[in-house]
Amino acid sequence: MSSKLVIFDLDGTLNKTELFTVPATQQVLKEFNAGEFSREEILSMMGGVVYEFAQKYLPDRSKEEQDRFMKRLGEVERDYMKINCGTFDGVMESLIKLKENGYKTAVCSNAFLPYISRVITALGMEPYMDYKRPLIEGKTKIDTLGILLEEVKPDKAVMVGDRLYDLQAARANNIPFIGCLYGYGKAEMRDSDLCVKTGFEIFDAVKQLLG
Repeated sequence: MSSKLVIFDLDGTLNKTELFTVPATQQVLKEFNAGEFSREEILSMMGGVVYEFAQKYLPDRSKEEQDRFMKRLGEVERDYMKINCGTFDGVMESLIKLKENGYKTAVCSNAFLPYISRVITALGMEPYMDYKRPLIEGKTKIDTLGILLEEVKPDKAVMVGDRLYDLQAARANNIPFIGCLYGYGKAEMRDSDLCVKTGFEIFDAVKQLLG
């Protein structure tokens, strides 16, 4: 039997990140007297390389202060995540159907492993996720997706995501791409092989592309 791997981005694809990241980021920005960023500005950064966030929020501060900012943001995010954390409509249903039909699943994210594991556990997705490929510092998402594919060696694979980083990674690694219009980069999804408006559509899109 051939192996088929469905690779998911995390934030904006599986994780409704806005529920905890927006209030957490706004709180820590105030603590650091770093100015105000709107909900839309914060969400526009979702999917990017995590250690670059502080450079965008505190561009004129020292590396040490940027590191303190990111450490504090992680602490506050964990607190907010306990209060409000969730996925998008239909995503869990598609994950369950994928597993029931023999597909392997993975997360490939520009975040580090502790964050990925914390979110996947909070969302109740741990039983439905076979592999986790976190950010490797100094590497791009193109690189980390390539590493994941080399590690798993599936016969067929597809990437599911909501940002241009995800689409570019899929193209560079010669696998099809499903764009999530419900995520944080709708305008970036126009060159996807298929697009889904809700998580309920993911299973059928995967089946169409991978069989």
